[in-house]
Amino acid sequence: MGRDGIATLTTAQGAISTPMTMRVPITIVVPVGPKQHHRQHLDEMLGSLYYQTLQPDEVLLINDGGSNITAHHQLGRFGPGPWIKEWGFPCNCGMVAAWNCGVALAKNDLCVLMGADDKLMETCCEQLWYAWGYHRDPYGYYYLGVRYSEREPDQNTPCNAAMVHKTLWKHTGGFPPQAAVGAPDHIFLNMMLVAMNERRTPMQLIRVSDEVLYWYRVGDATETTNNIWPAIEAVKEWTAAKWTPRDSYIPEPA
Repeated sequence: MGRDGIATLTTAQGAISTPMTMRVPITIVVPVGPKQHHRQHLDEMLGSLYYQTLQPDEVLLINDGGSNITAHHQLGRFGPGPWIKEWGFPCNCGMVAAWNCGVALAKNDLCVLMGADDKLMETCCEQLWYAWGYHRDPYGYYYLGVRYSEREPDQNTPCNAAMVHKTLWKHTGGFPPQAAVGAPDHIFLNMMLVAMNERRTPMQLIRVSDEVLYWYRVGDATETTNNIWPAIEAVKEWTAAKWTPRDSYIPEPA
C-alpha cells in the first residue's frame, strides 16, 4: 500500500498477484470519456478497486463515445470472472448521462459514483458496506471524504464521491439533464437539500466515515475549472425550484 493510504498496483512481468478477498454486492460506476485525459489513469483506478479489503463484485465502465476500452487495456489481469464490464454510448453524451445509465444498468442496487482517473482508499468498499448494513436507508446519499491530489485541505462535505441505492435514483431521477452544464453533484445536491428542507423527499445525507476514503485527481483538463459557474448557478436554482419526486412518495405534513 502506498504512503498516502492508496492501494498501489504492483506488477511482475505484466502479471498481478490475486489477493484473497471477499466481494460485496456493490457496483462501481465509472464514466470513461473519449479523450486521452479520461483514459490515461484507468489502470491506477482499477488497481485501487482490485486491492480493496472487500472488493466490489461489479465495475461498470461506461464508454462515453470513445474507442473500445477492453481492446486497449489488459483488464483481464485484474482477476478472473466478468466483474469488469464495458457498456458504450455511440457518441459522447457526457458524464451526467453516463452516471445515470450506469446506475440503471448496474446489477446491484448499491452503486458508487467514481471518476475514471480517481482512486478509492483500500478500505473504502468495506466501510461503504458496513455503512449500508448499519443504516439500510435506500434514500440515503452515502458520501465519502475526499483527498485532492494537488491541494489542501481534505473535503468532508457531500459531493459526487458517494454511494447511492437505485431506489434513490428512481425517486429523484438521478442527475438532472440540465446538470450537463457542469458540476452535476453540486446541482443535484442543492436540488435535494432544498427538497429536504421543504419535506418533499425522504433523502438523507449519510457520512460513511470520519476517514478520507476517496482520492480525487485535480488536473488542467478538469471540466469544472472552466469559467462556467454563472451557468451552473442558474441551472442550480432552476432545478431546485422545479424538482418533484419521480415515484409515489407522499411528503409528510410539516
